[in-house]
Amino acid sequence: PDEGVKALQEAVLLAEDSGALDALGMALLVLHLVYMVRGEFDSSREHAELGAAIAKKTGDTDLLSMHTANLG
Repeated sequence: PDEGVKALQEAVLLAEDSGALDALGMALLVLHLVYMVRGEFDSSREHAELGAAIAKKTGDTDLLSMHTANLG
């Protein structure tokens, strides 16, 4: 499981470095969900908030709804 998280964290860094905001938003979404399932709620919330900000910036309302659905 930790290998998957590491791969996702690397995907976030690559997406940030390349400016691929769509890929960044999706990688943050998957990390948000993984951390939520693992019970790491602070990390989950942090990634959801970052992803929501990306979704707002790109105007992706579908991604925005997925990032904010579990924020409460």
